[in-house]
Amino acid sequence: MLQLQIPEKNSQTYWNRLYGSALALAIVEASRTHKNGPVVVIVEDVTHADQLTKEIEFYKDEKQTIYHLPDWETLPYDIFSPHQDIIAERLTTLHALQSIGSGDILISHLNTLAQRLPPRSYIQGNVLSLKIDQQLDIESFRRRLEASGYINVSEVMEHGEFAIRGSIIDLFPAGSTVPYRLDLFDDEIESIRCFDPQSQRSDNKVNSVELLPAREFPTDEAGIAK
Repeated sequence: MLQLQIPEKNSQTYWNRLYGSALALAIVEASRTHKNGPVVVIVEDVTHADQLTKEIEFYKDEKQTIYHLPDWETLPYDIFSPHQDIIAERLTTLHALQSIGSGDILISHLNTLAQRLPPRSYIQGNVLSLKIDQQLDIESFRRRLEASGYINVSEVMEHGEFAIRGSIIDLFPAGSTVPYRLDLFDDEIESIRCFDPQSQRSDNKVNSVELLPAREFPTDEAGIAK
């Protein structure tokens, strides 16, 4: 529709008079034209990123995916950590970057680009896959979750938390929209179900679940020392 020129390698192109949501439409069309990987959109701040994401969602087709790498939304010397939902979204995007392709769109902003990111080897090396009928040692699994930044709680409510009650393990993986409940029979995973963190009732069964690390850095002794 807009037929905007896409810049070649080591060159710049300026788009003018893109009023209203025309910028979002231009980005979507550019991502369809560009065949050498995803289109990376750098915006000024969180507000602009949220607005542009909603507009791009309206124009994109079902084959295109939007990835958002948000800022921590904390100041350099704040004494509290970023919200766990923000960490989960960042980890989901960093994991997806391994396979992101042409037609996809990555949205980030200036503050995020000023932060150091974990190496790809850390993200990929700490992904844990669980499936039905898999053998699982509870104590070693607990240690691995804690080393990946998960917090042991009495009741799972937020991303990055897990609880072990006998043969039942509740966990809320980073990158997942719902928490999961693992039922063990002896040392074997008998079932995996989604559950509602408010009512704690489980419902839909799944055959497998993939766990991303809960932090952007290792929290074992070696990681803390480094």
